[in-house]
Amino acid sequence: MLNDDVTDIYHNFVHSAQVPMTLRVGVAGHRQHSNIRTDNHELREKIKYLYSLITTQLQRCREHPHATSLYQDVPPILRVTSSLADGADRLLIEPELVAAPYELAGILPFSVEQYASDFDKQSQQTFYSLLDQAGYGGPDSRVLELDGDRQQSDFAYRDCAEALVRNCDLLVALYDGKERPGYGTAWTVNQALSQKIPVIWIDSEHPNALHFIQSQNGSITQQTLTPEALYDWLGHLLLFDTILCCPSGGEKNELTQCILTRFSCFNDESMLSLAADCSPDFNESGPIVLEKGGRNPLHNGFSLLKRIFTSTDSIDKEMTRHSEQLPSHAQISPLTSDDMQPVHTPANHAYFAAYLRADRLASYYAALHRSTFVFIYLLGAGALIVAALAIALSDPTQYGNASVYCAGLEIALLLLIYVLFKRDRRHQFHDRWLEYRCIAEFLRPTLCLSLFGSHFPMRRFCDNEEVLSRNLLGHGRPERCWAYLYTETVLRWVGFSGYQINDDHLQRALRFTRSQWISQQYRYHSRNALAMNLMGRRLAKMSEYLFVATIVVVCLKVTFGLLPARFYLLSKACGVLAAWFPVLGTTAFAIRNHAEFEISAQRSLSAREILLGYNRRLKQLGEQPARLKVIDELLRDLTAASITETADWLEIYEVKETETV
Repeated sequence: MLNDDVTDIYHNFVHSAQVPMTLRVGVAGHRQHSNIRTDNHELREKIKYLYSLITTQLQRCREHPHATSLYQDVPPILRVTSSLADGADRLLIEPELVAAPYELAGILPFSVEQYASDFDKQSQQTFYSLLDQAGYGGPDSRVLELDGDRQQSDFAYRDCAEALVRNCDLLVALYDGKERPGYGTAWTVNQALSQKIPVIWIDSEHPNALHFIQSQNGSITQQTLTPEALYDWLGHLLLFDTILCCPSGGEKNELTQCILTRFSCFNDESMLSLAADCSPDFNESGPIVLEKGGRNPLHNGFSLLKRIFTSTDSIDKEMTRHSEQLPSHAQISPLTSDDMQPVHTPANHAYFAAYLRADRLASYYAALHRSTFVFIYLLGAGALIVAALAIALSDPTQYGNASVYCAGLEIALLLLIYVLFKRDRRHQFHDRWLEYRCIAEFLRPTLCLSLFGSHFPMRRFCDNEEVLSRNLLGHGRPERCWAYLYTETVLRWVGFSGYQINDDHLQRALRFTRSQWISQQYRYHSRNALAMNLMGRRLAKMSEYLFVATIVVVCLKVTFGLLPARFYLLSKACGVLAAWFPVLGTTAFAIRNHAEFEISAQRSLSAREILLGYNRRLKQLGEQPARLKVIDELLRDLTAASITETADWLEIYEVKETETV
């Protein structure tokens, strides 16, 4: 059973997709400097002013008209991340100076015990007090202990700085501004700027001014920090104002309205419920489920079609035969139940809850849209069949008003087709399916990355946010970039949970990643490829058989037509069948073409090959002592490949929505 805090996470995502507005501030600076002292009144006042400025402008962003669509209606969160060392790292997180409520997170280059040896006894007391403030040792810990090697301490501090930069949106640097060899504060500042993370520089030698440094269009700009400069940048980061434009002169920007509507639509989805007795497996099973009452009667049309042309047994047989033909190096062996043991942390549950919401809704709208086009094709075939029957029964002396009844039925079928088509377009089943599926697939890797104190910045995929839709989310619908924007809000809010990164944790996390992400997805894509190919082949065979049957009944009609008059009814029946069979064959072909079974199968095969290659490399890492940095880089590359594959899939399917016209 889940505890109350974890249940609340899933409960919140059942009722709302929105998360709190969150700003992650990383701090860095000199350990020792003559001016960095707790009794330096001028410096303390400058730091206090800085945090006052940040919280004021953060609240100003929260009051922006767009914020109600983008974020939960709660006060914004300020999360400050520090390495907790003496000097600047501690001065910049003093509660008295931050003043406003904030979350403290720590990223340490070594384990707590090793790192504490850097400090004297008095400093150690402060260090452990800060650890308590960051929840160290508890279920909500935000202290990440990296696997640094004391024999190579320079590289340990480098990795710590990289992790700090990766988990912040803004870096506050308290140092003298001088370049020095090694991986000190100057290197951390340069690392942040290379990642397009702005830096607020407090000059330790002249703390009377705050400098705002940004990387823009390939060049570094520096200016005095002002409220407007900070607000403009926060607007870019938190309000996405390079895409979302504020109305001016009463005019509304169409793209902005479309994106905000998409956010609101996703947030207002109400067919989910919480199954408190269902524990999360961090793969597909979890406490967020679709309400049975929310299912539409037309929801199961596509699944019914699949059951008619395929079966679980037939797919299992295909899977077995396929596996037997594959060499061992081209398979991913299932791992044991011990390898699949979940790791329960707030970050894992938050990522999984966000994934489940998107996944459940994507599956729901996929079924609705696919079922709609199946029924449209079937009803269209029915209308043509009835029309052919009306012609056959057109003689009123023999059949009375039968042709009139057929005409009425045909009109009813055509009207039903129109209603289904307009309903699908009006409620945007197709768009919701694709966009919610993208969000789910964007979030899927984050659960495993969080085990290594990492996440994937979605901005890596775009050179410029203004061309985001073209680079990432398809060519025809720029408003689909909202899926990227939403994912960014979740990543920023969840952040990372605390772990001690040692050999045992790395091996456990690697096994979990291979089992719950790679192995499960490999099996899904293998099964999906076989099922889609089987569906495509059987529909193609059905079309072929029906057209052969058409030739047969046409020949019979001709034969019966040459025989005496008593064979007239048989000849007429063959004529009706000669009209019906091509209609049914064409319908089977149209459904097969619209569903793109072969393309879906090829997409799964491509994804499977990607997973196979990365599983081989992760397995090799698991067979020897591995460093966090190597694993993290590999998993981030896999995440990039997975997201790219998802974007390619979107481009294939986004053109299918108009083919039922």
